[in-house]
Amino acid sequence: MKKFLAMLLALIMMTAVVACHAAEKEVTLMVINSFTKTPDAPLYKAAEKFQRETGIRVNIEPVPATNIKDKFVTSALAGGGPDIVSLDNAGWVPDAAAMGLLAKLDRKFKPLRKQFLDGAVATGLFKGSYYSVPWYTNNTALIYNKKLFQKAGITQAPTTWNELAEAVKKLKAIGKYGISMPLDSLGGYVIGNFFFQNGNPIIDTKGAKPKVVLNNKSGQEAFKFVTELHTKYKAIPESSKAALSWDQTFAPFIQEDAGMLLCGDWAIGAIRAGNPNLDYGIAPLPKGRVNATTLGGYVLCINKNTKDFEASWKFLSWLTAKGQNNVLLDYFRIGARKDIDETALLKQVPYFEVFVGQGKYGKARPVIQRWEDMQKALGDAFTAVFIGGADYKEALKRCERTLNEIIASSNR
Repeated sequence: MKKFLAMLLALIMMTAVVACHAAEKEVTLMVINSFTKTPDAPLYKAAEKFQRETGIRVNIEPVPATNIKDKFVTSALAGGGPDIVSLDNAGWVPDAAAMGLLAKLDRKFKPLRKQFLDGAVATGLFKGSYYSVPWYTNNTALIYNKKLFQKAGITQAPTTWNELAEAVKKLKAIGKYGISMPLDSLGGYVIGNFFFQNGNPIIDTKGAKPKVVLNNKSGQEAFKFVTELHTKYKAIPESSKAALSWDQTFAPFIQEDAGMLLCGDWAIGAIRAGNPNLDYGIAPLPKGRVNATTLGGYVLCINKNTKDFEASWKFLSWLTAKGQNNVLLDYFRIGARKDIDETALLKQVPYFEVFVGQGKYGKARPVIQRWEDMQKALGDAFTAVFIGGADYKEALKRCERTLNEIIASSNR
């Protein structure tokens, strides 16, 4: 009888262990991400590897970058949505966090934050708490036409604002525009670089309340310089008056009507497709008071509605760990970790050296609600000068007023 009971107990214990493992394997996470253009995209392969290692299944739903924020917000507000979402660091995190849609990650992320680029970490800090983990990062560089530079007698890419002004004058002298610029929100994105290079954060978020500072001395200097590219040097193509997309912004450069372009790595594919024979170079952005470039990219967040926070964190932290550095490198993208070895990437894509080197100068855009609206307001201020003929001081003053109104309405 004792032998029978012992065997029965052992069988029960084995059944419990098997059931436990089965339960672990039944955990399924939903992730929405835009790095999913092909069925064999590296992210899918990473999810399969994670399942093999942990038993946790990760279903990845492909969502275009243009739709991912709205899709997440709509589903999360209804009490559902994915467990994990990738969000652009252009103010999407504070918007979602302010609506109570993101889980706080302080306890998990704080011990790890020094592993990531400081600027990338800053994009997920909202009202004292971390809501995201940096994943992919990019920045803005100067892309220039080598043939036009040679023809204009420009011996090297400009390294300062003064040299940039001299370059556009020389390009104008040979009948070419100096630099192609976008309008609207994209214009605000490009113009923001000049504010950061002049030591101006646009919005000071260090205090208890955000403070608009773009209209102080450093901000006025930055805006004066960028608007004088048109008012003083006539360096911006007429077609830029209709440039509301990156493709429209790229066109004058691709057609070799403009000698320079301020953009990130996403411009390269368009340039190669539009003018395969164009001989171009890539250089760091010209320095103002300081070296600075706008830090872009994507972060990973956990939905407040997730039914399994621990499993979600397990995948998020695994995907952003050193062991998975190759995932983004396989996309020819730069990860946000400090310990990424880009040697193999640079051998395949040498131009990335500039973007990698500039990473340490990356400046996060203000982590504040409705930043996208503020960025558009900055672009509109430039448009008022470029198209409307407004005085730069008046345009900047109106922009300051608009930003204050946006902040006031966000805090009601």
